[in-house]
Amino acid sequence: MLKTYLHSFKLNRNFWYTFILEAAAIAAIVLIILAFGNILTAKAYAISGGKSPDDLKLMLLSGSEETAKDFLTKIKTFTVIFVGGGILLILILLMLFSLAQKSIWDKLTSQKFSWLNFWRWNMMTLLLILFFIIYILIYALFRLTVNLLIPLTGTAYTLTWQVINLFFLLVFLLFTLIMLYSLAEKHKVWEAVGNTFHLIKTHWNKLWKAFLLSWVTIILLSVFLWLISKALSLASIFFSATAWTVITVAFFLAFVSWMRIYTVKELFPS
Repeated sequence: MLKTYLHSFKLNRNFWYTFILEAAAIAAIVLIILAFGNILTAKAYAISGGKSPDDLKLMLLSGSEETAKDFLTKIKTFTVIFVGGGILLILILLMLFSLAQKSIWDKLTSQKFSWLNFWRWNMMTLLLILFFIIYILIYALFRLTVNLLIPLTGTAYTLTWQVINLFFLLVFLLFTLIMLYSLAEKHKVWEAVGNTFHLIKTHWNKLWKAFLLSWVTIILLSVFLWLISKALSLASIFFSATAWTVITVAFFLAFVSWMRIYTVKELFPS
């Protein structure tokens, strides 16, 4: 177990392939969302002409009927763009994320890429989103209960919750990785779900050890990032919030790529 863990930090081509592909997909998703937001902002500005809500209200009340009709037409056009574009945006993001995951797992399981079962990866992504919503509700209930029973504050309490948050994050991340691995092997969504729980039960003795090592790893990574931010602050080197977010996300994606490969090697060695 420990030997496999230490050996997993020898980053190979699979690591860089998965990391670069996932980072590119996330970057594309962010850029598409920002582009859509800019389009909506531009359309909204074209409708309002930079006027405040009060100015628009006064213009409509004092304007002619043609002005009101023209304004209503622009509002209808904006609504169509917002609703139609929003639906199209969701579909594009869903397919883009699913395509990245399918490509990654086809690579790790040494399978040839095929479009024939691509729709199943979209279904799995939707299913994982549903599971994530349920999981967040369970976590929120747990945290609310703990806060009511132990209403403490302070640095130690905050740090403890950060460690607990990482624990919950890793639980869902590991579950997701096993689900996607199962889909890559079984090619059927519900069969993959059943196989996920079977794999967890079958490999439990190795699974909890791999999980603890991964938990320690992400805690150390979080401490490392915190030390870097403090060192940069002491050296009067400051990053913008956006730049630091990009750096943090990059490290997290690198961790996910490492954990994905480590989990497959440790639990399902070829």
